[in-house]
Amino acid sequence: MPAAETDVEGRILRAIARGAHVDPARLRPEATLEALAISSLDVVNVIFEIEDEFGIEVPTERDDELKTVGHVIAKIKGILAARRAG
Repeated sequence: MPAAETDVEGRILRAIARGAHVDPARLRPEATLEALAISSLDVVNVIFEIEDEFGIEVPTERDDELKTVGHVIAKIKGILAARRAG
């Protein structure tokens, strides 16, 4: 995995930890938000943290499947890739 990609993932994980007040050591891609006791309000805080961290806007649709830490990482990486592409 390229260093830049690892750094992006680390920044996402730190933003999740800050927004949801979760120990970063518990944040694994397969960990569910429910198992981490991350509430819907915490998810909003996480989105704000990520938006501030990357200077992006994260669209939130009701049908988003943000069930795991990995889903959050994938969504943000997708947004960043789309922004780089154009």
